[in-house]
Amino acid sequence: MKKRIFIFIPISLILIQCAATLTDRGSHVQTVTEEQRDCCCTFITVVATGERFNPSPGERAQSAMNQARNQVANLGGNAMRILDIEASRDEVMVVVEALVCDPQVYNEDDTPEKIGLGEISPK
Repeated sequence: MKKRIFIFIPISLILIQCAATLTDRGSHVQTVTEEQRDCCCTFITVVATGERFNPSPGERAQSAMNQARNQVANLGGNAMRILDIEASRDEVMVVVEALVCDPQVYNEDDTPEKIGLGEISPK
């Protein structure tokens, strides 16, 4: 019985610490609307992430979003558009479009207008 307790405790601690942290590059990935995507962005791919080992529903959701932002950044993107978020009792799934967006667009009269996107950090 004692061996089971000693094995269970380290494994449970590892599972609790599996929450994804946001990387420096991932922190620069911003969420855009469909209108911003249509205006100023180039599609890379669809990214799906999920989190199930975190004990708190809020931490599961944050971890799944962090994973999505990190993956978008690793693909060279600086923005994402959320396609779907599904939450069950034990798991959160996030599906996003990975995008490269121009942080500055031009109006019809050639005046620049920022759309609020930061530059992507170098790899």
